[in-house]
Amino acid sequence: MENFNRIIDKLNEDYEQTMKNGQADAYSKLSTIFEELGEYLREYVQDETDIEIKTLIRKLRDGNQLATEDIDLIRLWVVDDAVQYTRLENSFGEWQDELKRLIGEISKYKDAEADVKTASELRALFRDGARVLADLFYFLEQKSRISKFEQASKQLGPQERSLLIGLLEQKMKSRDF
Repeated sequence: MENFNRIIDKLNEDYEQTMKNGQADAYSKLSTIFEELGEYLREYVQDETDIEIKTLIRKLRDGNQLATEDIDLIRLWVVDDAVQYTRLENSFGEWQDELKRLIGEISKYKDAEADVKTASELRALFRDGARVLADLFYFLEQKSRISKFEQASKQLGPQERSLLIGLLEQKMKSRDF
């Protein structure tokens, strides 16, 4: 693949169609396109590094010392999606602010009369809070994945090597992994 122009041009077309349509199903379709493009690019990265990863698996099996480049390749296959996501994500502080705002709004109902209207309003605030918490959780979960990988990659004993071999081989076999 020479560049990603065709993919990006098509994505821009799909985005423009979604903005013109403005309906939930159009956004759902665009979301599916994002997921499929992510899967396609994961496969691209794996195909481009297939020979190197096979060599690396042999090194792991033989108990050979791994070079920094080897760890970098394992990182690419195992957690680079999380590394790139956390590096590029810039809304974490806004999500924390939004959660704080929502807690403040919810707190205003503390002494409110328990009725259907109040329950409905609180329900909407809780729903919005759950959405924000999902974003916060996902971000922090990715940071945790990276941290666990970095910790584990510093101490590659026989058990860790075996787990890595299994993980990398599974990724080679299954495009969904």
